[in-house]
Amino acid sequence: MKAGKSFSLTSIILFTILLLNSSCKKNGIKDIFQENGIHSVDTAANRPPVAFAGPDQMVQLPIDYIVLSGDYKTENNFDRVQWKKLSGPSCLIENQDTLLTKVSGLKAGTYQFELTVFDQTNMSGKDAVTVTVNPLPARITIGDHFVIYDSLTWIFPWYASLEAKNIYAYVPQNAQIQVFLQRGSSNDWIQIQSESYDANIPYEYFIESSHDGAGMYTYGSLYVFYYGKDTDDHARIRVEF
Repeated sequence: MKAGKSFSLTSIILFTILLLNSSCKKNGIKDIFQENGIHSVDTAANRPPVAFAGPDQMVQLPIDYIVLSGDYKTENNFDRVQWKKLSGPSCLIENQDTLLTKVSGLKAGTYQFELTVFDQTNMSGKDAVTVTVNPLPARITIGDHFVIYDSLTWIFPWYASLEAKNIYAYVPQNAQIQVFLQRGSSNDWIQIQSESYDANIPYEYFIESSHDGAGMYTYGSLYVFYYGKDTDDHARIRVEF
């Protein structure tokens, strides 16, 4: 009896498969889906593009521009892209219809930019990127070829030192620079030489170029070292380029 039941069940399954196969050949797979209340089939041809607007960015004034770099993935032929600003202060998107574009005239605040990618069937995908623009620090003065850091306090990560943060936000990275120091209420500017490890020189400067900063210093900061002990005053650093 057990064998007979097994054979009967197998026969029913085979008959059902043959019936479905015959129906598919006669009516087509699309008709079979529609007959069963399924009105669309998930195939590569009807999947919309996937847009990538790139990672979030941060910029420090006076640098007032960024570059947006988009990308996409699509199952159909690519047609076009469009950048637009969703929120934030005024600015200029220089090329709204290219994946790589420059945005200029940024102001302090937070922006959101949206990238839309269209394929040739006019399906689209969207993605957004956030850009944070930090304001110019209140104690920094910017000139045509100089920057002054004002009211700096001596710190002690190793020797007594002054830190001028994020120097390359104001000075071109490959520029030849001169560094000057003004202490307390003095009107005199002292020119500081780059790091030389000479014990007879009271002041030296260096710019931290290592991303880990040896655990003590900040990448992109300019430091003035002082090998004396009178560090109760405030000081100013002037960098000319």
